[in-house]
Amino acid sequence: MAGRTLIQALFLLVLFIICFWGTFWGIVNTWITNDDYSYGFLIPLISAYFIWEDRKKIRDVKVSQDFRAFPFLALFMLFSVYGILGSSYSAVRPSIPFILFFLTMFCFGKYAARLMALPIGFLVFMVPIPVVMNRYVGEPLKIVSSKLGTIVIRVCGISVHTSGNFIDLGFTQLQVVDACSGLRFLFPLMALGVVYAYFFERVTWKRVVSVLATLPIAVMVNGLRVGITGILSSKWGSRAAEGFFHAFEGWALFMVAFAFLFGLGRILKYLPDGERQKNTSLSEEEATTMKPVKVSNQQCENPPLVTKNRTAFVLSIILFAGIGALSWSTSALPPVQIRGGIESFPLEIGDWRGDRIYVSNEIVIASGAEESFNATYHNEYGERVELYLGYRSTPFLEDENFFHTPIACFPASGWKILKKNTYTFEHKFNFLDLKATEMVAEKMGIKNLVFFWFQTNKKATHDKNKNRLHLALHAIKRENTHDLFVRLITPIISGKTQEAEQRLDEFAFQFNNVLNTFLREHQFTKKP
Repeated sequence: MAGRTLIQALFLLVLFIICFWGTFWGIVNTWITNDDYSYGFLIPLISAYFIWEDRKKIRDVKVSQDFRAFPFLALFMLFSVYGILGSSYSAVRPSIPFILFFLTMFCFGKYAARLMALPIGFLVFMVPIPVVMNRYVGEPLKIVSSKLGTIVIRVCGISVHTSGNFIDLGFTQLQVVDACSGLRFLFPLMALGVVYAYFFERVTWKRVVSVLATLPIAVMVNGLRVGITGILSSKWGSRAAEGFFHAFEGWALFMVAFAFLFGLGRILKYLPDGERQKNTSLSEEEATTMKPVKVSNQQCENPPLVTKNRTAFVLSIILFAGIGALSWSTSALPPVQIRGGIESFPLEIGDWRGDRIYVSNEIVIASGAEESFNATYHNEYGERVELYLGYRSTPFLEDENFFHTPIACFPASGWKILKKNTYTFEHKFNFLDLKATEMVAEKMGIKNLVFFWFQTNKKATHDKNKNRLHLALHAIKRENTHDLFVRLITPIISGKTQEAEQRLDEFAFQFNNVLNTFLREHQFTKKP
């Protein structure tokens, strides 16, 4: 690349970091506060080393603008805006490598993008695992790890019973939580597999095998870890499943995983490459029939570099300016706070009387809320409804935890979801189109009916993604708002689901009137 092109690349990189500063700070904060992602600091350094290794090729690459990349660049840019303004940073963070790749292709051409594919793609490993991946990948891995761990425990002659991700040793119970699902091994081990393949393998298929093999290795080693934890717990109690023992065990078994990967590499070394060896020597007949070819000095020189990429460069600056203005402007919207907090919500709703349920601050933060209210209400007929409110005074929080819904939380607590659909309320609310997600959950023969929905100061929806879209539209229109998650639970008695639906419908109508009055009288905006 010419000097001017290098300046362009550095300028765009600085703009990129400024626009996504909140996202980058959130990622770094996760590296600092979560030991599972402490390896993240190494990822950009390794990526920079990959660039340094190919610096000569990058310097000589043909530079040109490629408008085929623009639609993809614009798509990921819009997706990132939706994520930033809709407080979905778990969606923004994985977009970073894609934006960088298509930006490189758009401004500097396909050859530059091809050379930068590995350094940019490697940045995927610096992104903390999105919540949605924990749900759809982590949950099955927890079950597999529990079963493998149970096998290890039984091999050692210890009686054990497994139910889902719970391991019952009789004298103590172990739960395979999200942190022990195996994903914490998988991402750093895959990153290590890429580095190993880059430095120690020269054949493409062997590199691919080295990286793909990290998946079964991570699952196997994590199952071994769960089993060892169970064995240690049988000897020294539950303290062996936490603290120093737990952390040291994780690091030790990660080294075991690397040993498996290294052993696989030794095996691959003795397998044929599968590529046809080229014979560089010429036969005597070929040598005599070859004719000399005249090569001019101009042909020996590198082809001229095409640097007409001004249009792509200017368009990229405009895109970054727009995103930066939107993302940084959210900090100018002051929080919509509640006098006394959401905890002061009334315990009387029509004919219903409530009793507060204490929720620790750690659980509140983990649920994606800033503050919460939880209470069980009873009426004169002995009917029961549990109400939970999660409140965010400003939706624009750099936090991968958005509101956790029963869809994710209930199965983790041992509840089985028997039914899930959309419920349309019989009563009319101030949000005329208000609907709720309806669920029937069962645990140990007990069935509960669950309603939940999300609402801002002007919009309400049963769908989390639509709620995030509402937040994004509020931000674009410069409309300040809170965000509220509402969950209602009532028991289904003798299988009478319709009666439970009617109970929640009537309660929701009375609750909505009380909520509107409460917010109107207690909300205030604190100027920054």
